Amino acid sequence: MNTPGCLASLRCAFFTSVNGFGGSEIIFADVIEGAWKAGAEVICWSPSGVPLRAILAERGVEVAFRDWPIEEASAAPPKGSTPTQNTIPAQPRRGVRSWKQAIPLSFRKLAGLFQEARHFRRELEFANPDLLLINCDGFEASAFAAGRWNRARTLGLYNLSVSPFPGGLLARWIDRLMKIATMHSFSRAIHASAAARQEWNRLTYYPESRSTVIHNGVAIPPEAPAAARVDLGIAEDDFVFCVAARLHPIKGHRYLIDAVKLSPNDFAKCKVLFCGDGFEQQALAEQCSSPPISNVIKMLGFRKDVLDVIRLSDCLLLSSIESENLSLAALEAMMLGKPVISTRVGGMAEAVIHEETGLLVPPKSPAALRDGMVRMSANRGWARELGARGRQLALQQFTREEMVAKYVAELAKTAGR
Repeated sequence: MNTPGCLASLRCAFFTSVNGFGGSEIIFADVIEGAWKAGAEVICWSPSGVPLRAILAERGVEVAFRDWPIEEASAAPPKGSTPTQNTIPAQPRRGVRSWKQAIPLSFRKLAGLFQEARHFRRELEFANPDLLLINCDGFEASAFAAGRWNRARTLGLYNLSVSPFPGGLLARWIDRLMKIATMHSFSRAIHASAAARQEWNRLTYYPESRSTVIHNGVAIPPEAPAAARVDLGIAEDDFVFCVAARLHPIKGHRYLIDAVKLSPNDFAKCKVLFCGDGFEQQALAEQCSSPPISNVIKMLGFRKDVLDVIRLSDCLLLSSIESENLSLAALEAMMLGKPVISTRVGGMAEAVIHEETGLLVPPKSPAALRDGMVRMSANRGWARELGARGRQLALQQFTREEMVAKYVAELAKTAGR
C-alpha cells in the first residue's frame, strides 16, 4: 500500500485522447484521483468537454486541464510561452491539396501523427512534469512526443486487449510498426490483465521486465435492497440476465439475440436486460421488436442506475467478441454476488473462473451462449453458489482501493520515491 503524501511536491501529468467514458476512462479517473490524494499536483491533457472532466470535478479532484488536440499546428506553444487555445486552420492551396490526396491515406495519417507529436513535445517541455501517464488505445502521438521528451518519466496504461486492425496489408503493417514504436516510447507499460500483457508484448517485442499487471478494481458497493422487478415488467420468478455494455458491434449483442432465437422455449421464464446505448441501438431494437424475442429481451437504454439493475438480476452476461480486457461491469456484478457468463476474451478468465465464479464460452458462438444461459437459469441454487464465490474473489483481488494503491506505488517508483 502507498502512504498518503508519497507523491507530494511532484507534478504528475496524464494524457487521454478518448472522448467517451467507458471502463478504461473510469480507471483513468480513479488513478488521477489517487495521485491527487497522494499529494501530487495534477495536470491532464484531454479533449475539451469530455466526461472525465465532469467526473473528477464531482469528486472534488483539483486538476489543471489542458485542451488537446489543438486544431492548428501554429497553436502549439513555443518554448517558454503559454499554450494557446484552438484556432481555425488555414485552407491549403489547391495544388497542395491535390498533391496530398495522391499520397496513400496511411502515410497521410502517419505524417499527421508525427506532426502532432512534435507539437505535443513542446507542450511537455513547457509544462515539464515530473512524470507522465498516457491512456493508450493503440498508438498515440503523445507517446512519441513523450519518448523524445523524457522516456524515463513516461508510463503507458493499456486497458484494452489487442484487436485486429482493419484494412489492407500496408495499413496493417503500418499499424503494427506504430504500436511497436508507441510501446517502446515508455519506460514501463501497465496492463489490466496478464493475458493482455502477453498479447501486447508479443505484438510489439516489448520486454516483460518493463511491463506490469495491475488488475482493474471497483468500489465495494453499499448494502442496498434490490429494486422492485415489477417496475421493469419482470415477474419475481423470472431468471434475469443483465447485459451492461454500450451497443457496439464488439460487445456481441447480436450473438445474444441469436442465442435466444435458437431455442426461445428455453427462455420462457427468463428475461435479458440490455443496459446501454450506442449507434447499434436502432438495429438491435428492430431485431428485438417482435415475439418471441420481444418476450425475452428488454432494451432499457442508458441507465445511471446500472448497479440497481444488476442487483435485481440473477446473472451478468458479457458477450464481447474482441477488445475486452477486464470488464468493470463483470467485477461490479461479482462484488454484488452475481455469477458471470463471459466470452473467453482478453483477461476475463482471470476474474471469471469457469464453473467456480461463472461460465466462460467461446466468442461469436450463439450455441455456446445459449447452452451457458440455459444451464445457469436451470440451476438457480448453483448460480447463487457461483455468485458467492465470485464476491469472495472480488473482495480479495479486485477492489478499487487496492488497484489505486498499486498505481500510485508505480508512479512513485517512476519518480524515484
